Amino acid sequence: MEKPLSTASLVLAFGLSSPDGQPTGRADLVLKACFIPSRGEARALVGSRDGDALYRVGDRLPDGSVVRRIEVRSITLWDGSVEQSVAMSGSRPSIFLTSGSAAVAGPAPADPPRLLREVQ
Repeated sequence: MEKPLSTASLVLAFGLSSPDGQPTGRADLVLKACFIPSRGEARALVGSRDGDALYRVGDRLPDGSVVRRIEVRSITLWDGSVEQSVAMSGSRPSIFLTSGSAAVAGPAPADPPRLLREVQ
């Protein structure tokens, strides 16, 4: 009789996030922004002790880890043996809306809005 695969193996094989026990966060990195265009490659602005830099999926960070996924509020890194997730810091709500979503009434952000547009 074959032994069933472990949950960790399945999570790794399908690229899912494990709800338990998977290391999350990195004290040496700060995710400042994620740019996910409608066309083209997603990029993440990551701050480290070496300064801020933009990264794409597949790019190597100064510590040797590789950007595996870029999502709206987090990135996933692979350091050769384990996946780590770095979430955007702060508890402020996003001032941007997902395309097609309805606006939710609420207090205006304290910071003035900034215009971001896609450059092609």
